[in-house]
Amino acid sequence: MNFPLEALDLLDQGVAIFDAESRLIYQNSPFTALVAPGRNPFKNGSTLTLILDCIAAQGAGQGGELRRRLATLHDATHSGGELQVEIVGERGRHLFVIARSTNSGTLLLQVRDITLERRSTVKLESVMKVAVSTLADLAEYRDTDTSEHVLRVARLAHEIARELAGVGYPAEELTADFLSHLGTASILHDIGKVGVPDSILLKKGRLDPDERALIERHAEDGGSILKKASRLLPESVHFRLASEIAYSHHERWDGTGYPYKLAAEQIPLSARIASVADVFDALSSERPYKQAWPIDKVKAYMRESAGSQFDPRVVAALEKVLEIRERASDIQWSAVMSLNDPVVDHDHSVLLTLINQISLDANCHDQSAVEFVVDELVGYTLSHFGREERLLERNGYPHLEAHKEVHRRMAEEVIMLRDKLRNNFTPSLGEEISQYLRNWLTSHILVEDKKFAQYLQG
Repeated sequence: MNFPLEALDLLDQGVAIFDAESRLIYQNSPFTALVAPGRNPFKNGSTLTLILDCIAAQGAGQGGELRRRLATLHDATHSGGELQVEIVGERGRHLFVIARSTNSGTLLLQVRDITLERRSTVKLESVMKVAVSTLADLAEYRDTDTSEHVLRVARLAHEIARELAGVGYPAEELTADFLSHLGTASILHDIGKVGVPDSILLKKGRLDPDERALIERHAEDGGSILKKASRLLPESVHFRLASEIAYSHHERWDGTGYPYKLAAEQIPLSARIASVADVFDALSSERPYKQAWPIDKVKAYMRESAGSQFDPRVVAALEKVLEIRERASDIQWSAVMSLNDPVVDHDHSVLLTLINQISLDANCHDQSAVEFVVDELVGYTLSHFGREERLLERNGYPHLEAHKEVHRRMAEEVIMLRDKLRNNFTPSLGEEISQYLRNWLTSHILVEDKKFAQYLQG
């Protein structure tokens, strides 16, 4: 008995079948509703290209890549070839597309709406990210720059991994899960420092051998803590990667690091990436016990240490990331923005740099990248507002309470943007957020903050 194709209308997923000439010979009712909502069913004989164009419209250009990959699959001679692609639509709808070919050339296309599943996953990952960030803050709250440092490391680690994936190294390790979770996992790289006394952690001079041995224990202690968490949550990619990073981010490519003197590719890739991101940020940032190095000096150190301290390919990826970041200059800092206070001016220039990062083509369609920038922006904005308010209070600004209210509303707006980003990301949302924040910050600097500039000058 032949199977009645009409029964496929009862499915909640779309199904379409194409012949060896890539022409539609069957579609069920949910197919058109998912692929091209609001239009009549496709006609039999419609080309695969036409239908993939509709998918492309749903997925903000992702259909072009889908077409190229399907062409390879459709031409394959082996039976059972399969392709799976997730499409993110402009309104935040997630479609999961599965294509299967046979050796006779028939192609089966299945489309399923997984929006609710993805939103649940995003909420769970957001909770995990908050938990991870809170653990990092609790572990290192004594260092006033910790929150900003770990977020910078997280963003840089993600961008380095993305660059490595772009050049195909090593493809079997740089999975979608790895790219999605590495940045967040790197936040906990120094959690083992919870057991290091302030007298050692913040010491300005050189450490003696006993102090050095004690601080070096933080790698093994942190890795052990996170390994236990990973065993309790074996499905958590975050804690598995975080454990690898905590254990091994002080190992060296030449095998002279600690705690286990691993060398080269014995060191997990996650730790090799986090190590480069961590050292770069530590050297280029001011800390309670050191001044920031000039960026050219930091770059030179990283290059000189490639092949001894660091994986040379990870350092090469870092340099590419830095080149890309330097091209982000939608808003240029200018003299007209200056309030003649070095702290406030520095804060504003950092905020401008962060907002420019979202506008990069490499970032604005990458949900993880935009999230890292916005998380960093939220943290830095709140710190900046606090510094600015204390400065105004010291200078007797008469409208301080009104300015605090402006800060409160602006902070709420940025936090709402972050929540919108996490709950309903679309490829165009990164561009929307970038434009909004550019307008927001320039208005803040040139309008609100100019109101108190004369008091600082006085």
